[in-house]
Amino acid sequence: LVLGGEITHGLSRNWALYGSADGRGRWYRDLDTGDFLTGDLRGGVSYTEGRLNTRLGVVGGAYTLDNRRIRDSYGVNGDVRYLVTPSDQISGNLGVVRFRYRPDALESQNFD
Repeated sequence: LVLGGEITHGLSRNWALYGSADGRGRWYRDLDTGDFLTGDLRGGVSYTEGRLNTRLGVVGGAYTLDNRRIRDSYGVNGDVRYLVTPSDQISGNLGVVRFRYRPDALESQNFD
């Protein structure tokens, strides 16, 4: 199962706020240890001028396996989109995210 969405609120002609959420999960009939659930949140500000759209924001998420919270993530991101034609765009994205494992036994798996 996968669900997600985004909402944008215009502040002015060029500025807007955005927020989005995504959730993914899988539940097995005969293998409970394989059940997982992830949730991710994003929010930030966007600026649009002509064909160019720039967004800066924060991200956060959690990963649960077998009904046990395993990993949290958080960071910042930015992206730029340029509308080349009405049906084509070029985009670039940069993000910095930290992944932190909650169980002490998995702490050595932390990464950025």
